[in-house]
Amino acid sequence: MNGTKANKRLNFWLILCFTCSGMSGLMYEVGWVRMLELVFGSTTYAVATVLAVFMGGLALGNHLMGRWIKRVERYEPLLVYAWIEVGIAILAALIPLLIHAFIPVQQLAVKVVGNSFAAATVIRFFLSALVLLPPTLLMGATLPLVSELVSQDARFGRRTIGWLYAANTFGAVLGCGLAGLVLFPLIGLTKTLWVAMTLNAVAAMGAWALCKRSSAQLMVDDGEESDAIAGTRLAYAMDCEPTVEDGRSMVAMYGVSGLVAMLYEVAWSRVLVLVLGSSVYAYTIMLMTFLLGIAVGAWLGTRYMRNRCYVFHGVALVQLFIMLTTYIGVQVVEDLPWLYLQAYEILPASRFSFLGTQFAFAFALMVLPTLGLGAMFPITMQGLPTRNESAGRLVGWACASNTLGAIAGSVVAGFCLVPWFGTQKTLLIGVCINAVIAAWAIGFIRRGVLRRIRKPVAGALLGTGVAALLVTHRWDPAVMSCGIFRYASSFVGTTHEQFRDHVHEGTGEVLFFDEGLTCAVAVTRGRDLTRLSVNGKPDASVPSDSVNPFPPPVSSGPPQQGDLVTQSMVAQLPLLLSPKRDDVLVIGFGSGVTLGAALTHPLKHVDCLELEGAVIRGSQFFERYNRNPLQDKRTRLIVNDARNHLLVSNQKYDVIISEPSNPWIPGAANLFTQEFFEVGKARLNADGTFCLWLQMYEIESEHFQLLLRTFSSVFPNVHVFRQGLDAIVLGSQQPLPIDVARIRERMTGDVQKTLEQLRHPRPEDVLAHYWVGGKDLLAQLGGRVYNTDDNRVIEYSAPLRVLVKGTAELTSPAVLRLFQEKSTGLLPHIQSGEFARNTDFWLRLADVARKNGGQVDSLRYALRSIEIEPSTDAIRLAALAYDRLGATKPGLELVEKYHKDFPDSTTLLQSKTELLAGSGQWAGVRKTAEQWLQLNPADSRGRYFLALSSYHLQAPEEALAALENLKSWLWEDKEYRQLPWYLGTLYWQYNRFNEAIPCLELYLQRDPQHVQARLQLVDSLQRVGRDSDAISECLHLSQVTSSMADQVLQGAVRNLVGGDYKSAADQLQRAHQLKPWDPDIALRLAYTLEQQGNLKGATETLERYLTKLPDRAPVVGYLGHLLAKQNQKERADVMAARYRVLTGEAWDVK
Repeated sequence: MNGTKANKRLNFWLILCFTCSGMSGLMYEVGWVRMLELVFGSTTYAVATVLAVFMGGLALGNHLMGRWIKRVERYEPLLVYAWIEVGIAILAALIPLLIHAFIPVQQLAVKVVGNSFAAATVIRFFLSALVLLPPTLLMGATLPLVSELVSQDARFGRRTIGWLYAANTFGAVLGCGLAGLVLFPLIGLTKTLWVAMTLNAVAAMGAWALCKRSSAQLMVDDGEESDAIAGTRLAYAMDCEPTVEDGRSMVAMYGVSGLVAMLYEVAWSRVLVLVLGSSVYAYTIMLMTFLLGIAVGAWLGTRYMRNRCYVFHGVALVQLFIMLTTYIGVQVVEDLPWLYLQAYEILPASRFSFLGTQFAFAFALMVLPTLGLGAMFPITMQGLPTRNESAGRLVGWACASNTLGAIAGSVVAGFCLVPWFGTQKTLLIGVCINAVIAAWAIGFIRRGVLRRIRKPVAGALLGTGVAALLVTHRWDPAVMSCGIFRYASSFVGTTHEQFRDHVHEGTGEVLFFDEGLTCAVAVTRGRDLTRLSVNGKPDASVPSDSVNPFPPPVSSGPPQQGDLVTQSMVAQLPLLLSPKRDDVLVIGFGSGVTLGAALTHPLKHVDCLELEGAVIRGSQFFERYNRNPLQDKRTRLIVNDARNHLLVSNQKYDVIISEPSNPWIPGAANLFTQEFFEVGKARLNADGTFCLWLQMYEIESEHFQLLLRTFSSVFPNVHVFRQGLDAIVLGSQQPLPIDVARIRERMTGDVQKTLEQLRHPRPEDVLAHYWVGGKDLLAQLGGRVYNTDDNRVIEYSAPLRVLVKGTAELTSPAVLRLFQEKSTGLLPHIQSGEFARNTDFWLRLADVARKNGGQVDSLRYALRSIEIEPSTDAIRLAALAYDRLGATKPGLELVEKYHKDFPDSTTLLQSKTELLAGSGQWAGVRKTAEQWLQLNPADSRGRYFLALSSYHLQAPEEALAALENLKSWLWEDKEYRQLPWYLGTLYWQYNRFNEAIPCLELYLQRDPQHVQARLQLVDSLQRVGRDSDAISECLHLSQVTSSMADQVLQGAVRNLVGGDYKSAADQLQRAHQLKPWDPDIALRLAYTLEQQGNLKGATETLERYLTKLPDRAPVVGYLGHLLAKQNQKERADVMAARYRVLTGEAWDVK
C-alpha cells in the first residue's frame, strides 16, 4: 500500500510539472507565431506555414519518442524529461536571434527567385522548420516519454496518462490566458517568453527532484495483485483486448477527430469574430475556451471511461454528442448578435464585463463539442492493443495521428472549406464527419444491443448528417455582419424582431457577402451610402448609387460622401506635396478609391498590397468612384503582407500610402509600430514621403498621441491634416515644405476634376484641413513610450477602452481638442514665396476653414490676412470666428478697432450686428442695424436683423411688417434659414393661419425636428379645418419626438452604464420632455435622480407621469419604493396595495 501511495504522490507532482510544460508550450506557440509574422507576414499562407511546422514538429516528436522509447528506457525517464525541458528553454532563448537573422536570408532569396509564390512558401517552410522543429520535437516527445514512465504502475498507468494529457492541456489554457490577457499587455512579448523559459526550468527542476526521491522503477504494491501481463506496459482485460485492426482504426478515428477539431476551431473563430469583434482579446479567449473544453473532456473521459470492452461505444457516443451540440450551435449562431445586445444592456461597461461577455459567448458555443473532442484521447488510449506494446509507443502513435489530422483540418478549413462554402457549411461538413466517425465506430461494436442493429443505426447517423448539411437554413448575412460589437448602443431597447428590422433598415441591400481566406467581406447599399465591411466593421463607404424617386428635403443638405473624401485625400495630399511622385506604394486596396485617386497623377509605377481576395472581388461595386484602377497598366497588385514586402523587397518608392484598418485590430496592428515605420523609411527614396491614414474615432487621446509620437520618432518632419474624423499624417526624412505653388501646378487634368468632385477645387480648400505639424506637434507630444513590436500598447489597450463602450461613433472629445489652442496651423510653414504675404490667399483659407467648422483656424488665418493688409472681409471672418467660439467681447473689440479705418463699411456693421445677436444683446442689435441701414437703406440683411430685434424687444407688429417685406428677398437664402420660422410664428400669433402654414412647412423642411414649429403647424391646420392634415402632422410630430427621444436615451444609457449620473439625468430630462408618455424613460429618470440623492425630484417625476397616465404598474411600484425611502409610510402603503391590485404580486425593488 505504501508503494501505491508513493506512486500517487509521484504522479501528482509529475502532473504539476506537466502543467507547467503545457503553459510554456502555448506561450511559445503564440509568441513565436507573432515574431515570425513580423518577418514572414500575416497572410493566411504565411501563418498556416508557421503553424503547420509547429504542429508538425509536435507530431514528429510524438512519433520519434514513441519509436525510440525502448532505447530511452535504459536512462532514467524523469532525468531525460528534465533535460528535455532544459533543452526547450535553451532553444527558446536562441529563437529570437535566429528569426532576426532570417531577414537577410529572405532578401537574398527574393533576389535569386523573385516574387514567386511557390518559392516564397518553400523558403518560409524551410526557415520555419529550421527554427521551430528542434524545440517542437522536444515538446512532442514529452507526453510519450512520461506516459511510458507512469504506465509502469499497473494500477494507475492507464488513467494517469489521461490525467497527464488533461493537465498538459489545462496548462495550455493557463498559458494562453496568462500570456494573452496579462503578460503581453503588461511586460511585452520578450519578457513573456522569459516567463515561459522559467516555467520550463520549474518543470525541469521538479522532474529532477522527483527523480532523486523515487527509485529507478516505480514501486508496485506487493500486497496487491498486478493485472499487468508480461511484456505489457498498459493493463488490459484479456477478453476485451483490441486487435491490431481495432487499434489502427482507433488511431485513424482519433486522427480524423483531430481534423474535425481544427475545422471547428477555424469556423468558430470566424463566426465569433463577427459578434465579439476582431481584437487580440477575442482571439485569446476563443483559443482558451477551445483548449479548456478539451482539457475538461479529457478529464471526464479519463474518469468515466474504464471498461475497455465498450471503447467503440464510447467513440460513437462522443461523436454523436459532438455532432448534436455543434448542430445546436449552428442553429443559435444567428441569434448571437441579439444575445450580445442583451448582455450589453444588462452588464455595466467595464473591462471585466467585456472580457466576461466574450468568454461567455465563446464558452456557450464551443465548450460542449470540445468536451467530446477532449474525451477522445482517453477513449483512444483504452482502445489501443497493449500486447507487446509500450505505453510510450502507443501514446506517440495516437498523438502523432491526431496532430497530423489537426494540421490537415486547419489547412482544409482555412484554405478550402470556408472560402469555398462559408463558415456555416464548414461547420455542417464537420457535423457530417462526426456522423461518419460515429458510424465507423459502430461498425466495430461486438457487444451489447447495438451489435445487432449496427447497420441501420450507422445509416441513420449518416442520413442525419447529410440532412443537416442540406436542409439547414442559411444565416442572414445582414445580421451576421451588422457589427454588433461596435453598434450595440444603436439597438438599445429593441425587441428581437425590432432588432432584426433595424439591422435590415440600417444595412439596406446586401450586394456581396464572401468569406475569404482571412475575413468575411460584405458590401451593402443603403439609402445614402454603399459600404464595404470587413468582419462586421465598415472599412470604406461612398455615396449610394440608388435612385431616390422623391426629392430630398432641403434640410438634408448635400448628399453624404461617406469615406470618399478621406479615401481620395489620403492619396491626393502626399502626391500634391511630395517632391517626387514617380513610384508609389499603396498599402491596402479596400474599395480601390485611394488607388484610383493616386492614378489621377502622372505616376510611372504603382504597387498595391492587399491580403484578402474577397476585398478585391467586392471592390467591383465601387468602380464608379475608383475608376477601375487594376486595369491601369501602371498598377501591379501584390497579394502579400505589407511588412514582409517592405522587408524583403529592394524596391524604393517616392511615396508610400498606408491605409490599414484601425490600429488595434490584429494584423493591422503590425503596421502601426515603430519598427514598421522604420522598415517603411528604409524603402523610401531620400526625399520620399510616408502617408498614414489614422482614425480619430474609436481611440483615446493618449493613444492617438502615442501613435503620432511613434511616427514622429522615425520621421523627423511631420504634417498632420484633419479630414472629418480622420487624420492624414505625412512624414519624411527631409524637410517637406507646404509649397502652395507646387500644389497649384499639380492641380490640373484628372487631379483637378477629382478634387472638384470632392469640393476641393482650389489649393486653399486642400490646405484648410491642415491641423498641426513641425515644432508645434513635437512640442505637444512629449513622453518616451512608443508603440513597438514588443509592447503592442495600442493592440492591447485600445480594445479595452473602445469596445467596452460598444459604440462605433465614440470619438473622444479630447482627441478633437488636441492641438486646438497651441497649434499655429499653417502659419510657420508658409513663410516665404508669393503666398506668404498674399492677403487674399489667407482670406480664402480662413473662409474655407470656417465652412469646414475649423473656427480656431479660421480666426488664425483671418488675423494673418488682417496683419498683412486689413480688409473688411477679413475682419468679418475673424468676427464670425469669435462669435462661433463664444468670444463676443474680443470680436466686438476687433470690429471697433477697425471701424474708424472703414467708417462707411456695412460689412463691419453687419459683423457687429451678428456678434450682438449671437450674444442676445437685442437693443445693441437694433442700434447697430439702424446705423447699417442709414448707410444702405435697401440692404435686406440689415432690415432682417432690425426685424429680429423688434421681435425680441416685444414689438411683434413692427417685426411682422418688416419680415413680410423681406420675404421675396431672403426666402431662399440659406444664411437666413430661420426667416420662415419667425414669419410663420408671427402669423400664428395673429391668427393668420392660412399664411402661417406655408411658412412653417418650409421651415420644417429645413429643420424637421423643430418641435415648436410642428406644434404651431398642427394648430394652424386644425384651425383652418384641415383635420386630416393636422392628424398626419401629429403622427409625424410623435415620430419625430419619439426618434429624438430614443437618440437622447441611447446617450443617457451609455452614461448610466458608465456611472455618469449627472449627464444621464440631463439627457433623460430632455428625452422625457420629448416623449412624456414613455414609462421606461420616466423610470430611468427617476432612478438616475435617486442615485444622485434627489429623492424628491424622482418622486415628483413619477407623480407627474401618473397624473397623466395612471395605473402604469412599474411606475406605481417604483413610486411606492421612493416614498418608503422618504418615510412616507402611509402613501407608500397605498402605492404598494395598488401595485398588488394591478399585478397580483408584491413590488420587488430589483
